[in-house]
Amino acid sequence: MRKNHFIVQLAVLLLLYTASCKEIRETSSEDVRQQSPLEQFQAKKFGMFIHWGLYVVPAGEWKGKYVRGIGEWKQYREKIPIAEYEKLAEQFNPVRFNADEWSQLAEDAGMKYMVITSKHNDGFAI
Repeated sequence: MRKNHFIVQLAVLLLLYTASCKEIRETSSEDVRQQSPLEQFQAKKFGMFIHWGLYVVPAGEWKGKYVRGIGEWKQYREKIPIAEYEKLAEQFNPVRFNADEWSQLAEDAGMKYMVITSKHNDGFAI
């Protein structure tokens, strides 16, 4: 149930942020070529960062207890031994992952970029 709760929270935050954003100014390809990578990133203004890893398996809980804070730090905050934490990899099976749907969601919201963090401090890499 916690997993669905997190997804709903994320969707609500995205909708609220999207509703509060002003229309993003489009730049010509010539303007973009003259910009540094940092300037290009800043000009895009609105995008999506996806942090996704083993911590999504237990969602916001560990051993039946709610874990405060962001999921990427679950192993550190709960002092979970590596041998115990790495067992989550056997359960990580993103069969419902659909890159086209995620990209369409971002585009429909007016986002100009998407970044997926594929390796976190826990060492797990997608």
